[in-house]
Amino acid sequence: MYGGNGYVFELNKGTDELINRTYELESQAWIDRYTRAVFIEFTVYNPGTNLFSINTLLLEKPHSGSYYPIFR
Repeated sequence: MYGGNGYVFELNKGTDELINRTYELESQAWIDRYTRAVFIEFTVYNPGTNLFSINTLLLEKPHSGSYYPIFR
């Protein structure tokens, strides 16, 4: 369980802007040794079936130091 605090960084631009902003996160050390989890949430739309898909990727870092990926 994680509390409601933390930081939000929206990546809602085109591909080039997404790559540039990801480098910005890296250069500002947003993910450091104190980071316990990184959530990536996004929605995709399939016009052929007229359906939305809501996706959540979670990278959790237990005390062992390695990241444990979870997706839903």
